[in-house]
Amino acid sequence: LRAGYAGETSIAEAEEALKAAALMAKVALGQPRQQMENTLYGKADGGPRPVKELPELFVALVGLGGMNQLDQLLNKPPIKRDGNDLMATVTIPKELTHMAVLSAPVAIGLLLPAVQKVREASGRAQGQNNLKQIGIAMHAYHDNYNKLPSDTYSKDGKPLLSWRVAILPQIEHTELFLQFKMDEPWDSDNNKKLIAKMPAVYAVPNAKNALPDKTFYQGFVSKKGAKSRSFFSEDPKLMIRFVNVTDGLSNSIIVAEAAEAVEWSKPADMPFDAEAPLPKLGGHFPGGFNVLFGDGSVRFIRDTIDPKKLLEAITINGGEVTNLNDR
Repeated sequence: LRAGYAGETSIAEAEEALKAAALMAKVALGQPRQQMENTLYGKADGGPRPVKELPELFVALVGLGGMNQLDQLLNKPPIKRDGNDLMATVTIPKELTHMAVLSAPVAIGLLLPAVQKVREASGRAQGQNNLKQIGIAMHAYHDNYNKLPSDTYSKDGKPLLSWRVAILPQIEHTELFLQFKMDEPWDSDNNKKLIAKMPAVYAVPNAKNALPDKTFYQGFVSKKGAKSRSFFSEDPKLMIRFVNVTDGLSNSIIVAEAAEAVEWSKPADMPFDAEAPLPKLGGHFPGGFNVLFGDGSVRFIRDTIDPKKLLEAITINGGEVTNLNDR
């Protein structure tokens, strides 16, 4: 297998994601392997097995062999660099090759869940890395301007461009940033041409219904004059600084994986009202979604989280200290 990447940064990120995915996949293989071992050895009463159990035993034997081979590969994934490519080469042992004709359909069926686990783990790890980069960019922006990034507005208060455009220099896309006309809306003749150039850091890996010019990474936007505020606001005059986050940066969510995507340069995020139902989140990874906190940390939040606790974590001045590990 060979996969090509744009440059050193991308290939290094891919290597780290694959290492994390291999570790998670190795853990995930534990349960199905135990089930197969129980099938083979769990009825060791000394007598012959009934004929009706032979197909099940054959499946377990072939599957266990495949699991053991995969487990060895995950211990030290055979991944090498070749320029800007990552290569993986696997040699199939002869004993498995002889069984391939009979066992291939069975093996495929057994290994597909493990392959899917690896893919999901890799995507989740890459998604967390994307959010970490966004978090670092926001802190760098705050250091430069003594405020957090926000959407840009016209003189009459109409939103023009997203905060995602504002931090382009902080995510090493200064050239793209300079192509935007900051006094024009996101869909002006000039700015509309740049939508197709969305940076990869704004793409959720393996996201459902993903489009190359839309992002699921969004903040929560409070209404103008709201008492319980989030990091972003509809008020063009309101500047949010870290000092305003009285709940604590490590307790307040700044960006999350939304369920619906928006054009990345459009000033569109998730509306937030402490008195209304929360917007839908995630749906891209089994069991939950990634969120970025104000301190730059990234956590995976379970779908089973209490909505009240999630709401408390979105506000920056609600006076709560919420443990999102509680379900």
